[in-house]
Amino acid sequence: MNADAKVLSKAQVAIFRASEAPDLGGETMPLGRMRPADERGRIAALEVGMADSAVIRLLFKDDDRGVSLTYAWFKKHATLPRHSHSADCLYYVVSGSLKFGSEELSAGDSFLVPADTLYSYEVGPDGLEVLEFRTATEFDISFSGTDASWAKLIDNLKVQQAAWASLVPPLAARKMMSRATD
Repeated sequence: MNADAKVLSKAQVAIFRASEAPDLGGETMPLGRMRPADERGRIAALEVGMADSAVIRLLFKDDDRGVSLTYAWFKKHATLPRHSHSADCLYYVVSGSLKFGSEELSAGDSFLVPADTLYSYEVGPDGLEVLEFRTATEFDISFSGTDASWAKLIDNLKVQQAAWASLVPPLAARKMMSRATD
């Protein structure tokens, strides 16, 4: 390999450490459209522990190439509120399972959600680890629930809280969570 090839290869390679991955939220995934029911439901869900239902980290983003990669570990029986993102997203199930509409997906399965498409899913009894590949580095989250759908999600959060407290996170999630204590 000549010297020019070595320089070119180094310029194209980038390392991203899980322990340095920022939370996905707020600055990295701002809120989009919010209807009154969604604003009420989101606030109430956060008050009863919705943030405790998952570990979500932005592993990688490349503004020049317009791609990003997110890791998410959802605790068993978590439910995602009906929402959309302003970018296409390809999900790859690393471990666990989910119910997406009438479909059951497990490790090795994947699904594509086009930008601005509303969706939700329910996590299975063993939790869920997913990788989320997006065709953008800047994207938002918009909710589209009803008072009834938010109430159901909040009831589930209340029921699951005790079980979630004793869960041992998967290795990848533990590595990402450890940055807070290092």
